[in-house]
Amino acid sequence: MPQTLRNLTERGVYDAEALATLECIYLAVCGMLDIGCDDLDGRHIIAKAVLFAFDRGTRDIDQLKAAAIIASKTPLLERGRQRTAA
Repeated sequence: MPQTLRNLTERGVYDAEALATLECIYLAVCGMLDIGCDDLDGRHIIAKAVLFAFDRGTRDIDQLKAAAIIASKTPLLERGRQRTAA
């Protein structure tokens, strides 16, 4: 999980239990979308998508994964287009 998300826990935005759930979902979504460990930009997009889904009130694990995948799809596609255009 990116350090910025851990910082949210330290500041009291999320409790430790929520962070553990978010981290599990984050890792699962990265795996499902084949986002590699060295793809920091892709991992940042996934982290933001997981937080977006969680902040919208989704708490079911499968629904969180699905919402994060949907939320990350457009930024990931846009990133791919920018890379091929360069």
